[in-house]
Amino acid sequence: TDALLFYTDGTQQMRIRSDGQVGIGTAGGSAHFQVQKNSGDIVYFHNDAGTGAKLAAGNQSFSAVSDETKKENIVELDKQQSYDNIKNIRAVTYKFKDIEVTDDDGKKTTYEDDKSRIGFIAQDWETKYSQLVNTDDGGVKSLLYTETTPVLLSALQKAQEKIEALEARITALENAE
Repeated sequence: TDALLFYTDGTQQMRIRSDGQVGIGTAGGSAHFQVQKNSGDIVYFHNDAGTGAKLAAGNQSFSAVSDETKKENIVELDKQQSYDNIKNIRAVTYKFKDIEVTDDDGKKTTYEDDKSRIGFIAQDWETKYSQLVNTDDGGVKSLLYTETTPVLLSALQKAQEKIEALEARITALENAE
């Protein structure tokens, strides 16, 4: 019933509580896995080439390695194509379906999701941007949300170009009168 504690130099660094919750740099809190650090990188997931994602203390989102020196074959997205492609991508609100789990003793527990969320549907992106969609062994699709940003920016830039062209035409027509 006791927690499993890990110490270095006489200071507790990590604990696994009897309820399964893990704390690094903290005794743990309400999250199943909690890490506490006051500065620097908290988490850095990367491959041997040093590309991946990190979460730094104080940040509210992961940052991805995006240094030009780590990339090759760089080609700018076609703005018109991005503009055309996003027309059929739905921005939706949704709830995850309830999940029923049966334990080893045959007892069934239903986990309900009452939280309304905002997002996309992976299948909508997959038709035009398959590189943004992963499919697991069970056929469940996941979307690389962060990587949708360049597509959306490219489409927005095209929309801005169209707005500016229309403004110029209006100005020209008004001046011709």
